[in-house]
Amino acid sequence: MSMFNRESAYLHISIQELRIFEMLMRTGSVRLVANNLNISQTTCNRAIASLEEKLGVNLFLRQKSEYKLTIKAMQLYEPILSLLKYDHQKNINGKQSARNVTFYFPIAGSYLAAKYLIPMLVKEFDELQAELITFTVSFLYSFPTYAPFVIDCMDFVFLNDEYSYMINSNIWKPLCQIPLTQKIYCSNRYLASVGAVKTPADLSQHKCLSLNVNAIEYWQFLDKNDQLYEVAIKPSMTIDSEALQAHAVDAGLGIARLTEGLIKGDQRADIIEILPDYRLPDFSSTLYVNRAYQDNEIIDKVVRFLSTAM
Repeated sequence: MSMFNRESAYLHISIQELRIFEMLMRTGSVRLVANNLNISQTTCNRAIASLEEKLGVNLFLRQKSEYKLTIKAMQLYEPILSLLKYDHQKNINGKQSARNVTFYFPIAGSYLAAKYLIPMLVKEFDELQAELITFTVSFLYSFPTYAPFVIDCMDFVFLNDEYSYMINSNIWKPLCQIPLTQKIYCSNRYLASVGAVKTPADLSQHKCLSLNVNAIEYWQFLDKNDQLYEVAIKPSMTIDSEALQAHAVDAGLGIARLTEGLIKGDQRADIIEILPDYRLPDFSSTLYVNRAYQDNEIIDKVVRFLSTAM
C-alpha cells in the first residue's frame, strides 16, 4: 500500500511559498525576506505556515524573531531550489520555446532512465538538453504533497503505475507503458556466509534490503502454479536507490528485489538470482507527456522518438 495521502496530494503549493521558504532558509530572517520580495512580514509568516500545513511537517522552529531549520527543511532545500531554477528558466525562455526538456522519474525507474533513455535522447537530438529529476522513496514518503506539485511542472513523467492516481488526465497523456521485471538477488559471498535460501519464507531470517521506509514490508511471490505467497520482511537496511541497492548486494550486505535490466546492464559478476521457482508479481511504469508540450516542434520529435525507442 502506498503511504501517499490522496487528498492532501492535490493541495496547491504556490511558487511564491517556495521562494519565501528558499530565501528564509538562506537568510533566517523574515525581515530580509520581506524586504527582498517586497511583501509584508505577515505575508511571509502566513506563507511558511501554509506550506508547513500542506506538507504536513514543521520546517522551522520559531524562537522569538529567529527561524531555526529542522531536518525536514534541510531535506527539502535542494529539490525546491532546483524547481525554482527551472521555473525561472521557463519564464525567461517561454513555455513553448526550445529549452531543456525536463523528466521526472521515481527512484525505481531512474537508474534505467539515466543509463539508457536520457543518453539516447541527447544522441538523437543535438538541440535537446534533457534534465533528469529524481526523488528518493524516503523523500516522497516524507513529503507526499510535494510530488504531484513537481510532476505538474515537468514535461515528461515516468511513473510507477501504483502512483497513477497522481496523474491528472487533463494535463497528462500516456505515451507508452513499460513492463519492469524484478527478481530476488544476492551475492555468492552472502550465501557462503549464511547458507541457502530455499523458499520465500526463509527470507524473514535473512538480511533484506528495502527501498521502503516502513519497519515491516510485505513481499509477494507467485509459484509455478500462480499461487500467491506473502512474506513479512523486516529490512535490515533501507537504501532509497535501486542502483545503490545493487552495489550493496554485490558487496554481500544482503538480499534485495532488483529490476532485471539493472543487473544485466551492469553485468555484476558476483550477483546471482535466488528463488528462481518463485516470481515477483509483474509491475509496470507509464511514460506520460504533458499535453501542453505536444504542439512544440522539439517535444513532438521527442514523443515520436520515444514511441519507437521504448
